Amino acid sequence: MTASDRPPSTRGARSSSHPGFAGDRQPEPAPFARRRDDGVVVRSLRAAEAAAWRGMTFPAFRPLLDLEPRRVDAVDGSARWIEPLAVGAIEPIDRAGDAASGRPIGLALGARTRDLIGSDGRPADPAQATTAEISSLFVVGDRRRRGLGEALLSAFEEAVVDTGASRLSAVWTAGKPGPDAFGRIVLRRGWSEPTSRMLMLHFSLEQARSTPWYRRYRRRHGLDVAPWSSVSEDELARLRDSQRRSPWIPADLEPWRFLHGGIEPVSSLVARLDGDIVGWVINHVTGPETVRFTCSFIRRDLSRRGRIVPMYSEAIARLEATPLRRCTLTVPSAHPEMQAFLRRWCAPWAEFLGETFGASTDLR
Repeated sequence: MTASDRPPSTRGARSSSHPGFAGDRQPEPAPFARRRDDGVVVRSLRAAEAAAWRGMTFPAFRPLLDLEPRRVDAVDGSARWIEPLAVGAIEPIDRAGDAASGRPIGLALGARTRDLIGSDGRPADPAQATTAEISSLFVVGDRRRRGLGEALLSAFEEAVVDTGASRLSAVWTAGKPGPDAFGRIVLRRGWSEPTSRMLMLHFSLEQARSTPWYRRYRRRHGLDVAPWSSVSEDELARLRDSQRRSPWIPADLEPWRFLHGGIEPVSSLVARLDGDIVGWVINHVTGPETVRFTCSFIRRDLSRRGRIVPMYSEAIARLEATPLRRCTLTVPSAHPEMQAFLRRWCAPWAEFLGETFGASTDLR
């Protein structure tokens, strides 16, 4: 399992320049504004005013409203440069229709992005095309079903073109009214057909303990489970060497991709058989009470009998000694067997199971 699908994160050090992107920085796009027939103004936002729209996006995305370019380092070792973009909808409240005195009623938020370092640790191709992502699209409840969401997305596309980006993409979780409406909007805008990206599970420790598999499967004889912190540099080097010589780990589940920036030390585990590393559960803290099961794997000859399940049980049991009480787990569509496990043996006891979809549009 991985957490490879992610919107532009706000973690990372800010900087006004960066390797591989210096000299390519686009000038600030010229502010634009459109007045709709109903008087609503849709226009680009400035940093000084964007705070008024904070309540229209998720907490994780709110720092983007400072509109400050920055470098973002991910847990898989990759790094990107992002330049936030925001488009707001304003309903004038004075007789003259002055948008400056209006109330915010909608927001499209995202960023122009460019890779700096790949998850393999290598510098990204400096000739790569610059792209953009939209992270959030919101319209206040009393102004929905009036075409304002589509108007915001259209204006955001225009803002992206002004930055020189050639492609705009989005990832969202289906199953709720807002995200489902977004999926319909992108289709009307001529985007690509949405495709499944991953399953996302939210659950508490108590819910995990209620599943039919918790603490009910024994480890294979000889399989030793220990904290990931017990893995030495030499062991990790040997593991990487074995993968280079004869690949046996799916590329998106290689553990060294997820060791940057610090892992959750109590529930991140390694499994050894006859002294060799054969599996792992690598987790990260994502909130004051939340841990994400970021990457888990066990050697294929062991996985057919659910040998990784005792590792999940062990990780959950160890979390009892921490303040972490909530968990998230994601499984990309490239791993259908694990997705089937989530649907059958986890979802009925969890608080939420959602499926994320992705789509994009060519702006050239």
